[in-house]
Amino acid sequence: TPTGRVRIGSFATAIRALLLPMLDHAAVSHPGLHLTIEETEERAGLARLRRGELDLVLLERDVHSLTTAPRAMADVPLLDESWLIVVPPEQPAPSTLADLVRATWIDLDPNTAGAEALVRLSRQLGTPLTTHHVGYDYDVVLAMVSFGLGYALLP
Repeated sequence: TPTGRVRIGSFATAIRALLLPMLDHAAVSHPGLHLTIEETEERAGLARLRRGELDLVLLERDVHSLTTAPRAMADVPLLDESWLIVVPPEQPAPSTLADLVRATWIDLDPNTAGAEALVRLSRQLGTPLTTHHVGYDYDVVLAMVSFGLGYALLP
């Protein structure tokens, strides 16, 4: 039975969707294990992992990313989610590629897999996408979409 402290660094969405829901189960199934969760950005989390200040870091990666794990570390895929286009509730769903080109989009933190996916979509459409707002957290981006501020590309 594993025991001791495990320090986990993660981005906000994974904390809410993955780590928090499993805390109760972990406490019951591994009572000697003490999980410490810390919200962190990727670069800072990896630096702290290298220094031994964190034991595990959850990162967001786009499947087309060329980024690989630093030396002496391993990438272990946890989830593989599709990218979805989220449309404001008062707008009709896009039915053509031209609808996507004409839409206003919510840009994403440039250091995220979401930003990489949005750039890839723009390239596939053959034109830059119009963006007016930027979100750094997917829940904030969803709120922006719900208020009609634009389309979003989210996992």
